[in-house]
Amino acid sequence: MTRQALSAKSVRRYARDSGLPIIRMLARGGSHWILFVTADHRHGRLNSSTLEVQWQDSAGGDHWTSCATQLFPPGQAWFVCPRCGAASPNGHDVEQGYCGACHAWTGSERAEPA
Repeated sequence: MTRQALSAKSVRRYARDSGLPIIRMLARGGSHWILFVTADHRHGRLNSSTLEVQWQDSAGGDHWTSCATQLFPPGQAWFVCPRCGAASPNGHDVEQGYCGACHAWTGSERAEPA
């Protein structure tokens, strides 16, 4: 089965519903389990029906190929909005604590990559 990235809107909805700072999600056709990565670089699976979370051991090399190049380049900080749970890699959002998803100024809430 192929994996398909979920839209930013779907990612924000699952982040809000699960309470996790999710930044990217991949779905496999025919399965309720959706793979995800959080702003603090943890990997897991989320059941889309029950919102059950199963964490994956990233020490075993179970990282996505996009982790090092796109999501967590050296020195990259992620801003996670404490109000809506949306995550942003934008440097200005990180510095100013601004959430582009809910348009709130929340102060500086930083999630550093692992």
